[in-house]
Amino acid sequence: MRERPSRAEAPVDQTWDLTDIYSSPAQWAEDVARVDDDIQALAAYQGRLGVDGATLLACLQAHDTLSVRLHHLRMYAYFNLAADGGAAENQAMSVRGDALAAGLDQHKATLATALGIHIRQNVTLARLRGYNNSP
Repeated sequence: MRERPSRAEAPVDQTWDLTDIYSSPAQWAEDVARVDDDIQALAAYQGRLGVDGATLLACLQAHDTLSVRLHHLRMYAYFNLAADGGAAENQAMSVRGDALAAGLDQHKATLATALGIHIRQNVTLARLRGYNNSP
């Protein structure tokens, strides 16, 4: 039985072109470093969502930017792993992407809880103001 060739042995025209996501594994690694920093920056908004609208908007924009970057990281890792699951570097990329996603999920849960509390407090305050202004 013939062994399946590794991605490195396959003709280039028969492989996925992942350069639309990252031009190289080195560029992927640069974005990994950015995600670690971005997760910490997002965590800095904890307890500050109610400061003002600009702070809330900045937090949500930082979250969206981070989510897109993380999606690209994970897709690049996934497609490399799917192409050659036996390659240790592809396995490591996949594990790293999953670990970053878990870190972000933890901060998302904290952010969602804080946002929910902020919304409930403001809705309650608006209702109380409405009762005080009623004829």
